[in-house]
Amino acid sequence: MRKIPLLFVGIVVCAAILGGALTVNAQGGAIDPVPVQPPACDNVAPYDHNRDGRLDGADFTMWVVTVHESGLCQFDAPLGSCPAWVDVDRNGIVSIADLQAMERFLLTCVNSPIFTRLRPR
Repeated sequence: MRKIPLLFVGIVVCAAILGGALTVNAQGGAIDPVPVQPPACDNVAPYDHNRDGRLDGADFTMWVVTVHESGLCQFDAPLGSCPAWVDVDRNGIVSIADLQAMERFLLTCVNSPIFTRLRPR
């Protein structure tokens, strides 16, 4: 009596695995890798909104206040009446991608990861 439900469950699991495998194959050919392009670390200007020569919390604050509190910008929308410097990634859209570009520059160029820093021996 217990063998029938167990057999049924086994058949369902096998069908699900087979269906998943067919779905994966139906999605097309090989996936082309996309190279990661780290930001060039020689130009802080697109990220330095307050023009003090460095990227820090004040620049992030200035971006957030301008986008969310000034009333000039609409989030996830074209640049419109926003200042041009708000579009950090230069795609014409004010979005989280702009903050992510700032963060990537901060982590890559300003605060390099701990494993890349020289350690005293």
